[in-house]
Amino acid sequence: MALNPGIIAIAVGILSVLFFLWRKADASLDPDEPPIVLSRIPFIGHILGLVRYQIGYFENLSRTTHPVFTLKIFDSRIYVVKSPEYVALTLREWKTLTFDPFTTAFVKNALGAPPDVVEVFEKTMYLTEIHTKMHGALSIGPDLAKSNVRVLNVLARYLVPQETNLYSLLREAYTIAMGEAFYGPDNPVPGLIDEIWDFEDDLGLMMIGFFQRIVARKACRGQKRVSKAFKAYYDAGLDKNANELIQGRARIARAYNLDNTALGIFEMAICFAPITNVVPTVFWMLTYIYADADLLRALRHELAFLGNPLDTDKLRSCPLLISTFQEIQRLKQHGNAVRWVSADTRLDGYLLKKGAVMQIPSSVLNTASSVWGPDAGSFNARRFLDLDDKKTRQRGYIPFGGGRNLCPGRHLAFTEALGFVAAFVLGFDMQGAKIIGARTHKIGFGARKPERDLKVSIRRRAGFEDAKWSFNVGGERDAAPEQNV
Repeated sequence: MALNPGIIAIAVGILSVLFFLWRKADASLDPDEPPIVLSRIPFIGHILGLVRYQIGYFENLSRTTHPVFTLKIFDSRIYVVKSPEYVALTLREWKTLTFDPFTTAFVKNALGAPPDVVEVFEKTMYLTEIHTKMHGALSIGPDLAKSNVRVLNVLARYLVPQETNLYSLLREAYTIAMGEAFYGPDNPVPGLIDEIWDFEDDLGLMMIGFFQRIVARKACRGQKRVSKAFKAYYDAGLDKNANELIQGRARIARAYNLDNTALGIFEMAICFAPITNVVPTVFWMLTYIYADADLLRALRHELAFLGNPLDTDKLRSCPLLISTFQEIQRLKQHGNAVRWVSADTRLDGYLLKKGAVMQIPSSVLNTASSVWGPDAGSFNARRFLDLDDKKTRQRGYIPFGGGRNLCPGRHLAFTEALGFVAAFVLGFDMQGAKIIGARTHKIGFGARKPERDLKVSIRRRAGFEDAKWSFNVGGERDAAPEQNV
């Protein structure tokens, strides 16, 4: 049946209007706003790109020469920052370029907190007090030392000869170590490993706040199970054995009349945050080190003075190990820093409009040849040997965030990653290590995850046949742990 010419004419007219509106999308922008980048597919192109490529979509768009540019999705604006200079400016404007609304959205959408709990976050000083407690408990000092030595001496149980899948081993080891170090020996974490990692895997979908049971079924189920298990933990009074961070958070919550149900809801945030970046980081460190015989030899020479128990304070005197850690973070720590524009803000010559979202894709900053040189995409364990903290910040290198939202757990992550890697490198040979690719980097991820696991054979190194590893952190030392066999 032939199509009606009138219908064809109407359809062509509508498509022509839509195409014209799409091409004129920048007309609604203020002339001082960052220049717009249009999608190839009108109106929904950016949405399709984000769904398909996730964080990689920002990498694709960042081939533009503009240091800051705008994406328009219907009436919403996203400003993308790809220049180190503008990253520094963004972090300075913390009063109007703020992360706080995303914290509330996380509690409401991802954790599923009820309205009365969300109201405490929005209308009281609860969140400020929690941030103060977190920074205090995780700053360098006796509280952090106690947490770190507990983490490392649980990890030491896994420093034994074995045939294993490396990523799975690290995932289990660090999750259980976090559970014992933070919550004490009688904690529910060993039975919740899959639930914690399922939540992180679909965090971006959980943040949307609707249809979670359909689009993020495992993550939604995991959050409910974790909440229930930790309500029982608090009901039993087991937090008396927790570290200062957990005990302090509970005291603050109760002061705001938040009950054990609310505490259980919050606990997923503490369970996944300390481990879901450090596990892939340690995986990448070990695979890159053991795939390079010269690097392995040089690190063993540098680390030889550490001894056993391994004193983690001495890790600061291991520049090649630290440089290797930083280089892995440069290549693999590729989450997006995000900010909400709470008021019209001038960023150098650009106008940022209230209600927009800012995205700072670290993958773009960390692999730009204009910043890091022609080998920017390659691993170079010695790259950071001649770069101090100021020089790295000038390059937009912010693996732990920056400004007012600098990650409070950065000292914990440094010690638990490098302490374990140092003992592993000193005490063990490993067969099967190789450089492999990474998974699609989802929105919500920090560190890139490997595309698959690696089957490895771990054997004691000559001279370390009888070693039972333990750690000393800031003068804190637990008894030598019983090691898995």
